[in-house]
Formats: sequence, C-alpha cells, structure tokens
Amino acid sequence: MVSALTVLLLGCWLAGHSGVWGAGREFLKPTIRVSPSRVVALGGNVTIRCEGRYRSMKFFLRKAGHPNPQVQTVPDGTVAEFPIPSVSREDGGSYTCEYHSITEQNRSSYPSDPVEIIVAEPSYPKPSISLSPSGGVSLGGIVAVWCRVQRPGMRFVLNKERRHFPLVDSEGFQASFSIRNVSREDGGSYSCSYHSTSEPVAVSYPSDPVELVVRDPSLPRPSISLSPTWVTAPGADVTIRCQGQRRDVRFFLHEARDLNPQRHMDPAGGGGGAEFRVPTVGRQHGGNYSCSYRPLSEPFVSLQPSDPVQLVVTEPTLPKPSVSVHPSRGVTPGGNATIRCQAQPQNATFLLYKDRGYWRRAAPMGDVAEFPMASAGWEDAGSYSCSYHTTREPVAVSHPSDPARLVVRDYTRGNIVRLALSAGVLLGLTLILAEAAHGWRRGSWLCSDCGRFGLEIAEKPSDGKKGAERIMGFLGLQSLFRSHSGLRLGGARHRDVGGSAEEPPTTPSWRLFSPSCSSDEDWNYLTYTDPAGSEADFPITSARREHGGNYTCLYSHRTGPAAYSEPSDPVQIIVAGCWLAGHSGVWGAGREYPKPTIWVSPSRVVALGGSVTIRCEGRYQSMEFFLRKAGHPNPQVQTVPDGTVAEFPIPSVGREDGGSYTCEYHPITEQNRSSHPSDPVEIIIGEPSYPKPSISLSPSGGVSLGRAVAVWCRGQRQGVRFVLNKERRHFTPVDSDGSEVVFSISNVRWEHDGSYSCSYHSTSEPFAVSYPSDPVELVVRDPSLPRPSISLSPTGVTTSGADVTIRCQGQRRDVRFFLHKAGDLNPQRHMDPAGDGAEFRIPTVGRQHGGSYSCSYRPRSEPFVSSQPSDPVQLVVTEPTLPKPSVSVRPSQGVAPGGAATIRCRARPQNATFLLYKDGGYWGGAVPVGDVAEFPVTSAGWEDAGSYSCSYHTTREPVAVSHPSDPTWLVVRDYTRGNIVRLALSAGVLLGLALILAEAAHGWRRGRR
Repeated sequence: MVSALTVLLLGCWLAGHSGVWGAGREFLKPTIRVSPSRVVALGGNVTIRCEGRYRSMKFFLRKAGHPNPQVQTVPDGTVAEFPIPSVSREDGGSYTCEYHSITEQNRSSYPSDPVEIIVAEPSYPKPSISLSPSGGVSLGGIVAVWCRVQRPGMRFVLNKERRHFPLVDSEGFQASFSIRNVSREDGGSYSCSYHSTSEPVAVSYPSDPVELVVRDPSLPRPSISLSPTWVTAPGADVTIRCQGQRRDVRFFLHEARDLNPQRHMDPAGGGGGAEFRVPTVGRQHGGNYSCSYRPLSEPFVSLQPSDPVQLVVTEPTLPKPSVSVHPSRGVTPGGNATIRCQAQPQNATFLLYKDRGYWRRAAPMGDVAEFPMASAGWEDAGSYSCSYHTTREPVAVSHPSDPARLVVRDYTRGNIVRLALSAGVLLGLTLILAEAAHGWRRGSWLCSDCGRFGLEIAEKPSDGKKGAERIMGFLGLQSLFRSHSGLRLGGARHRDVGGSAEEPPTTPSWRLFSPSCSSDEDWNYLTYTDPAGSEADFPITSARREHGGNYTCLYSHRTGPAAYSEPSDPVQIIVAGCWLAGHSGVWGAGREYPKPTIWVSPSRVVALGGSVTIRCEGRYQSMEFFLRKAGHPNPQVQTVPDGTVAEFPIPSVGREDGGSYTCEYHPITEQNRSSHPSDPVEIIIGEPSYPKPSISLSPSGGVSLGRAVAVWCRGQRQGVRFVLNKERRHFTPVDSDGSEVVFSISNVRWEHDGSYSCSYHSTSEPFAVSYPSDPVELVVRDPSLPRPSISLSPTGVTTSGADVTIRCQGQRRDVRFFLHKAGDLNPQRHMDPAGDGAEFRIPTVGRQHGGSYSCSYRPRSEPFVSSQPSDPVQLVVTEPTLPKPSVSVRPSQGVAPGGAATIRCRARPQNATFLLYKDGGYWGGAVPVGDVAEFPVTSAGWEDAGSYSCSYHTTREPVAVSHPSDPTWLVVRDYTRGNIVRLALSAGVLLGLALILAEAAHGWRRGRR
C-alpha cells in the first residue's frame, strides 16, 4: 500500500511540474461593463456588472492601484453587481474582475478586460451628439456619430453600454466616430463626453443620449394614410393611420424637420396598425409625415419608413391661385413641359400637387412659379394643381387651384399609321404616273383638243384652270419625267389678244416661273431655254428641300415683239421625305438635335464682382449657340465652327446677372434646324452680409468606390436652406434643423470626385444667398492603384535638431505624392517627382513635427483619384531633459499562446502619457494610474513576441517625448512539446514502477510458499 501511495503522489508531482493544469487558471475570463454609462457626474449612480460562465462562483472586483478587491458570492446566477450609489472623484479609474469556484478556491478565471469609470468635470460644458444619417441606418451601412463642443482641441469619449470605442481627438470643435458595416448589436443609446488632452482626468458631463436605430430590410414597410385626405381646413380633426403587417410592434410617427421627440404608439392588443389623432388642426400641423415601427423585442431595430404623406392646412383668407400646362395640347415622351402657377402675392412659395398628392415646391419670379419637366415620361401625366404660402407666414397655405391636366402623347403609333398611308399614296401615284407616262408615249397627252399641253397642278386651282396631279420627287433623287431628268413642259395653242387660237410658234422660247406667296399674279422668274421643237425640259438633277414648291411656265416668239402666252396651270413638286416627316410630326417643328449640356464654372453661387463662365456643350461641330436668360427676350449668340462647346463668360458679376439660364444650338448653314433647349441652370449672387459657411467631408481622408460619404455644411444662422455646389452637378437644396446640414452620397462613383463648396439662404428670402464656402476636395480611392510604402530616415526615435527625410515609394510614374499627418488640419504637402518616389525633408526637427505620417499618390491625369494611403510610420522626437522610463513584462518567464501578459511602463512624472514601441515601431499609447501604465496583451500570439520599449510625455508638454527605455522581451512559449516529453517520461517511470511492484508482489507470493 505504501508503494501504491508513492506512485500516486509521484503522478501528481509530475502533472504539477509539467504545467498541464495551468497554475489554477481554468475558467474563461468574464465580461465587465458599467451601467448606464462609464462617464458619470459627481454624486451620480453607476453599477459595475461582472458576468461569468458558470454558477456557484465568487466574484472579485479589482481597481487598479488598490490592493484590496471587493468580493461578492453568487450561488445561483452568473452575474455579480457592484453598485456605487454616490460617485466621488476617488471612484474614477480602471476596474477588472475575475471569479473563483466557491468550493475550490484554487480554481479561478482569467481577469476580464479592463473598464474605466470616468468622473465628469462640472466646469466643462455638456457636449452635443448627433448621427449622420440621422433617421436610421440600414444593416451593413455606415453611420457617423458626431460629437461637438464649444472648445477646440479636445479628446472625445463615446459611451455605449457593453461597448468600447477608441478615443478620438477633435478636428476643431468636433469629432466623428465611424461605425462601418452596421449590425443589430450596434443599435442602442449613445452619449459622448470629452476632456482636454493635457488634463485627461478632468472629463465633461456626458451629452444627452441619441438613439441609433438599425433598419432591417426584411421587415415589410408600413403604409400611411390621412383622413380626411389631401387639403384640410383649420379646426378640423385629422387622423393619420399607419398600417403594418406584424403584431407586437411599436409605431413611430415622423414629421419632416420636426425636432421634437417622435410620437409613438403601442397598438391595442398588439395589432398591426396605429392611429395618430391630430384634433383641431392648425397651421403648425402642416407638413410631411411618414411612419415606421420597431419590434417590442428589439427596441432599436426598425424597418424602412413608409412613403410620405402631405398634410396641407389651408388659410381661407388667401386668394386661390391659377395653374396652366405648356404646351397645352400635350407632350411626347422625352419632351419638355412646364407647369406654371400664378398668384396675386409677390414672392410667395408655391406647392405643386399631382393627383392630389404633394409633388414639389418652387420660389417664383414675381407672381409666377414654373415647374419644368426636362424629359416627360408616362408617369408624369396626370392632374396638377397648386397652392402657395407667403414668406411671412409659411404655415398659412392657400386653397389649391383648379386642376390642369398634363397629357403625355405617344406619336409613334400615329407616325407609323401616317407613314403607312403615305406609302400607300406613293404606290398609287407611282401607278398613276406610270400609266400616264405610258399614255404619253402613245401620244395621248399631246392632243389638239386639250387647249394646253403639259402637266398641270395647282395647290389652289384657279377658276378656268385644271386641277391635276402632283409631281413628287424624292430627297437625293431626280424627278420623274424625261428619263427622271427634270420637268417636261408641252406647248399650247397661242391665243392672241382677240381671243382666237393659233398654233404655237415652231421655235418658241420657254420660261419657267415660280409663283410668289403674296398673290397669284406675283411671279418669280427662274430660268428659260430655247428648245429645238415645241417642248422644253428644265432638269432638276438632285431634288432637295428648296426645290419643293409650285411651278408654272409660258412661252414667247424668239423674234418679234415680247408677247408671251398665258401662264400654264401650276404644278407642285413635293420632296417626299420632307413632306412625310413634316406631316407626321417626326421632326418636331425643326427640333432635330438632342438638347445640350449647360453648366457654370467654377460655381453657380458667385460673389458680387466675381467671374463665372457659362458653358454649353452640344453633340456636333459647326453650330451656332444661343444662351437665353429667363425673362430676357434677347439671347447671346456665339458661333463655334470647329468645336462642340461654347463659352459665355461674365467677367464681373452684377446682381442683374443672377437668374436661370438655358441654351440651344442651330447649324450654321441651316437656321431652321435646331436642338431642344438644355435643362436650366441658375446663377446665384452671394449676399455679403451673410457669414461664409464652412464645409467638411466625413470621412475626410478620401473614400473608396461604392462607399458612402457625407458632405457637412455649417453656418452661423439657424433654420436656413443650404445649397451644395459642384461643377456639372446639381444637388437638391436641404433645409437645416439647426445651423448645419448633411448631403449624403450613398454609393460613391467616379463622377462624384471633384471640388465642392456650399452656400445658404433664408427660407423666407431665397434670393439673398451667402458667399460660397472655401472648397473641399472629394478624393475617390481607386483599389486598382497599388498602395505606396513609407519610411523614415533616420529610423526610430529622433533627437531634436536632427534632419529627417520621409520617403514615399510607389510603382507608377506621372503621379503626385501627398504626405498626411494624423490630426493636422493644415493643407497636405505634395510633390510631383520625376520618378516613382518622392522625398519629403524636415530640416531641424522639433517637437511640433512628432506624430503619425502616411502618404498616398494621385495620377496627374486624374487629380481627384487617389491610391489607398500607406501604412503609417511614427516620427518620435525626444526631449533630452526628461528622465528615461523603465519597462517590464509579466510574467517574466514567458507566456503560452492564448495566455495573458502585461507590459508595464514606469516613469518619475505623475500622470504622464506613455507610448509603447515593439521592435522599434509604435504600438500604442496609454494613460497611467500614478507613475505606472499597463499595456495588457489579453490573448498572446506568436506575433506578439518581440522587443518592447516605451517613452512618455507630460500632460503639459505633449510634444516633448522622453528617450525610450531600455528594451525588454516578451517570450511566447509553446509548452505542448515539453508537456508531451514530460508525460512520456512520467509514463515510462510509472511503467517501471509498475514492473518493480509486480516483481515485488510475485516474489512476496513465492516467499510465503
């Protein structure tokens, strides 16, 4: 028995020394979180929750720098709660937790990741928070959380329960936290706070919360309706009904531009619809409404909102406007139409309705507003009416006008019918003419009883004249007589003054006339000939449009007095291609060319005295361009014989130059053929009394194809309308809720790159517009361009006063390189190298040059298309007066893959900020507790092994960095092979012991015998 006990003890000893049990760490690390927020005001309440994986555990809450943990036993659950009922300054700091088995204290979990409680500083103003886009974001989309404050140069903290975000330094007065590829767990309530970079322990109160609602495309959209429908008189009761297809949901009613909290309703009995009642409707209730719903089980998951419905509340004292449609007879698909609204008040804002639904709004010129349709489609046909409101009382809307109909006609079928009929007529005429020619060859046309020879036709037959046939020629072909060579004209009996008839002279002289449009006796002499016989031919070798018309002829003797015969009956030549096109409506009254493109450069918003150029681009060369301004009868004209673009410069803009412009073009040689007019473009004159707005992009460093970007415009006035300007691009104006708006581009394409600016105007004074902002460049990143590389010379930490070279290396020539410094608001440095690399030199480096650098490049042929930026490189500039810190690694003997390690940096100054480097490269930063900062490696991998050193800077001088510490090594050891060897040796020892014991037992049995 003693020998067996010895064997068991030996096995335990071998297992313990082989490291198989992992020094008692058997449980997975718990999850730690702070509720409701890790930023809390003095005297506020918070609860730290630690959640493990198993029941019957004892939880330990540890605060960094405090040796004694708080302990709580949870026999039945998996979550321990550590409340702090009245937070004080000493409660701020970093916390971790772990748990042990109640029955076996030597078995415990790994420590949790740290969480920090930040105690707010009441002297700091509370920041504001907003989302972009603000109305919700679809799964997989991008949303930016914007935090703003009245102090520049702050470091912002974003708070969400059970979620940690990296700190972000502000650009000016704001910072953005981007959430890409939004998932359901991103939905929730967010707040933010901030602190000075020089005083990281003094933090502001958190902002009011904002809700991020995630839209699920799998949820069916609801429908919305009004009762009563359409326009409502003041004092009536209105019900807005939202109808969905799911139960157990909460409905939300949204009103455009309403900053008050959304109204919501939980339908009775969990039904699929909700009714929002508006009793005694007044002007303030007018507007656009939509609705959505959220499942009660997922309060931050919503569907797409319904289509909007317009609630219009009328003002009975306003006169009813009138509406008209031009052209009134209808428009072909793709054609242009204009809906014109007119009212008695000057400078009112008109609202246009289609089929009793809101369509769009417009500001008039005087008492008339025009709603152009550049390319009408079948969906544009319908009944239109309009109402208006004055600029002084925008919520007082007139009764709608009587309706007018826009008719979209398709002439295609009519054209086919007309062409078929024309073909039939031509076939019949061909048969008639063939028969006539056959009869003429037999002599039937030259008879003495006819009284007058030839082919006779009058468009308006005269009394005593014969009505007859028409001679038809074809465009580009010869006419159909005398072997298709021209007009054949026969002689007639000559009547003298007395009225007696005589034979025509044997050698007459024939003359051909074309009658004038003014009267039957007004003749235009064309040509004459002296034939050999009694007939004359006037050839038309290649019939064109100008040859169409009425012809007649007469003759006289070659000798003797100038006595002429009576003119023949007229004959008409119709150029058939032109006739058919003209009568079928195919040419559209001379509009044969597609409409040109018009744009204003550099921007359609311009300051007084500035210069702009209006460019009109057609499709063909040798054209004459006409620039027309609305309300001005005389166009500007420019002839462009060799190109397709006409330029109309305005070198010094005056107020009278503001307005709407269109252009068209005509061929230089054929003025009766022209293009359709272009879409209108407007020149807006800036108002110098309005402060210039600012503009920014989010994200600001460039955007990849297919991604989303937001253009933010900010002014210093509340409730204005912003206009976004880009050459050759039009954006719908956006009304601001406060002092800023966002123009979202959800799917970036190549044509979105370029220079943008914005301006704004009051909604009550749309013609007084601010000067445009300074431009901002939207750079589109091309994934096909290889990323450049970046390097520093000298490498590592640099002493003040040294010369540094930052080299960017690409794989293409003819590019421009750009150097970016993180957090630097100054313009980017750029360089046009001769080869495929560029060097940016920084002579005499100082503290201000320290930071993170990267570079990119753009092809010179595409100035707004960029490569992805290089990986960053850190330039660290030392301050020789600061003592060198020390660094250590725990556990010092090494860590197994997946294990936890801590790198600890220590320095003499209190509350310094530490920078950690791995193998000479920047790794991360941390704010210490006291004079020590810890960098946890929660799940070590092979890539974490290496040499670590650290430096620090003080909070007062963040650009003065100490020399790095002496390095220390983090060793990642794989104990698996060693364990196998130890286990094999243990098995061998045990086997040997078993044999010894077996032999001893066998000998003992023989000894007893």
